[in-house]
Amino acid sequence: MESTKKPNTTIAISQQDLKRLENFVRKKGLSKKEFITVSLDFFERTGLDPAKHESPKAELEKVIKRIDQIVAFIKTQDKETLRPSFEAIVSSEERIKNDLSKILKIEHFNEFIRGFNSFAMETKNSLKLLNQSNHNEH
Repeated sequence: MESTKKPNTTIAISQQDLKRLENFVRKKGLSKKEFITVSLDFFERTGLDPAKHESPKAELEKVIKRIDQIVAFIKTQDKETLRPSFEAIVSSEERIKNDLSKILKIEHFNEFIRGFNSFAMETKNSLKLLNQSNHNEH
């Protein structure tokens, strides 16, 4: 049976980097080959470019700093805009409710009309009686 496995290749690195690599992979429990594969997977998955980006820690610190700025902005908006607006709305609502309680309501208006009609009828009757008594005197 013929093997479909491709032969390994070699990579030339300095003796100093070789020692660093050997120490690193020993600490992590990886072979040098596994390290290359895992490293490539990591950089492809995260999109980090070790030639352009600082350490992932520095990149995360930038993101955290930006998030902190956004949170500070939201807190400022809450303190300077949202809370005062909310308090103004609540205050206005209370004033409106208070003012509405003072406004003539339909029940009061109907009661006024009934009283006025009663007064008008009494006045009309009084005027009739007055006219009749004046008429009878002449």
